Amino acid sequence: MTIKTLGKQLKQLREKAGLSRNALAAQAGIDPTYYGRLEDGKIANPSFNVVISLANILQVSIDSLAKSAKP
Repeated sequence: MTIKTLGKQLKQLREKAGLSRNALAAQAGIDPTYYGRLEDGKIANPSFNVVISLANILQVSIDSLAKSAKP
């Protein structure tokens, strides 16, 4: 999967959870601009800690997001 695929997956999961970009970023403890760039497919290698935080908040497996995050 590509970084764009990760971004699309994050957007779908975020919207399903009823969260704004800013709200999800705040819950994950990351900068909203960073999260926006991640969702827009402009960040190639998010840290594993970011993937763990997002997976936990979005209630999906870490593995599913980690696979999407691989370039």
